[in-house]
Amino acid sequence: MGWFPMFLKITDARCLVVGGGKVAYRKVESLLHAGASIEVLSADFCKELVQIAEANPSRIQMERGTYTSRDLSIYQLVIAATDDPQTNRLVYEDAQRARVLVNVVDVPELCTAQAAAVVRRGPLQIAIHTGGECPALAAAIRQELEKLYPTWLGDFAEALGEIRQELLTLCPDSQHRKRILQTLADTNVRDNCRHLSRPQMMNYLSAEMHRLLKNT
Repeated sequence: MGWFPMFLKITDARCLVVGGGKVAYRKVESLLHAGASIEVLSADFCKELVQIAEANPSRIQMERGTYTSRDLSIYQLVIAATDDPQTNRLVYEDAQRARVLVNVVDVPELCTAQAAAVVRRGPLQIAIHTGGECPALAAAIRQELEKLYPTWLGDFAEALGEIRQELLTLCPDSQHRKRILQTLADTNVRDNCRHLSRPQMMNYLSAEMHRLLKNT
């Protein structure tokens, strides 16, 4: 209870990660995937963090040092991923003062934001959250969902997005558009797209869209 599920748009948003180990690396990797501008502060950095920073110099800035109390209002999201409870609490307190979303990894009571276990299929994302009670359960369910929802659904979601944009110009009736899109997203249509290439998928969905426009 007490958690509101939502996705944050953080493209180009300034985010701070305090910590330099494998956990911090995974957080940086997720933020990078979302398009954030990331600052990482730590006395030491694992090799994975160094490599990802070197590969993305315009997105990731590394600062070697220890965290001291500071104004965090310049950030949209702050993540504490250290093995020092005092440092993690200080980050949380500074973020609270600045009214900035903060995630202290594995300490739910010091979080105003928590990451979910996520299945990514292109623009389609399925998030699983246990309120910090049992992340292992969320991870187990994610593995199950990865088997249920294969990678081609990413292409399908992108193709439907293009169809939706085309439909906006072809069909002024919002309720009619909604019914057509619901039909195109249905399991039967998805199954018919399962083994198609992206161009074939677009052709099939476009033909179905025009058929539905004509017959409904």
